[in-house]
Amino acid sequence: MTIRDEVWNEVITTLATEGEFRIKDLDLDEEQKYTVRRCLQEMEDQGWVTRSSKQSPIYRTGWKMKLIMNQASDEEDAETELTEE
Repeated sequence: MTIRDEVWNEVITTLATEGEFRIKDLDLDEEQKYTVRRCLQEMEDQGWVTRSSKQSPIYRTGWKMKLIMNQASDEEDAETELTEE
């Protein structure tokens, strides 16, 4: 797995479980911080993460991640309803 893959996996997993994070919260090596920042910038540009301002150290769930999480939640609700009938 490449460092970028690790970053994307760690960010998406952390957002799904915590809802927000700081770079220091991610379980990644210190020497990967430059790659982490580049990946986060790309993820922010694509709507996966968001910050209240460019200076904010706190990353939160972006519109694209929210959309996917809502869709997954709707599918789980539908499966639960089917199994209960």
